[in-house]
Amino acid sequence: MASYVARSFSDTSVELDGNEFIDCVMDRCELVFRGNQLPLLRNNRLRRCRFHFEGAAHHTVYFLAGLVQIGMKEAVLSMIESAQPATVHEPRPTVRH
Repeated sequence: MASYVARSFSDTSVELDGNEFIDCVMDRCELVFRGNQLPLLRNNRLRRCRFHFEGAAHHTVYFLAGLVQIGMKEAVLSMIESAQPATVHEPRPTVRH
């Protein structure tokens, strides 16, 4: 896993799987996610970026899109809302007493 802290990415392809991005700026980037390992994304700014899903992630996105097309939008939204993100969002600080 690579760690990027306070880096700027512009007009490039950024591999998300298994990498850590903290306080980065991504401008006009293609964000590639294959679904092999979740990235850690903390306090980043994304400007005019687009996601590109490959492999397992690609298949999952198309499966969910197909469910929406056959009238199961509410089921898909429910799955998304009940998902417990592991490392994608900033971890909550631990409070010690």
